[in-house]
Amino acid sequence: MIDRSLITSPSGAKSGVFFMQKRREDATVSSQVVGLASLAISGGILLLLTGVTLTTSVLILILSVPFLLITSPIWIPAGFLIFISVAGFGFAVAAKVVLSRVYKYFVGPSSGRVTEKGHHYY
Repeated sequence: MIDRSLITSPSGAKSGVFFMQKRREDATVSSQVVGLASLAISGGILLLLTGVTLTTSVLILILSVPFLLITSPIWIPAGFLIFISVAGFGFAVAAKVVLSRVYKYFVGPSSGRVTEKGHHYY
């Protein structure tokens, strides 16, 4: 490849255009280096945070298992009771919605509504 900084203009002096182009190429390389450095730093930080999170999760699991095993006679019936309560509440809400829809279907949509403005004043 030809070194463009050695090319001279017709007047014999080095051209400023080639100098600016070489400067632009150098800037591209330096910006790539900065981008690679920031990528490496941020990747290292994220890898470190991942390791800390995994280590903390394992330690909490190791420390909490004996407590959970000792208190399991309480947790299992409590969990079952909570599950049945939530399921029963959900079933009650679903039944209310279904019965409301059936009532509106048989009675009609306009029954019980005020259809004219000011009708409720009579």
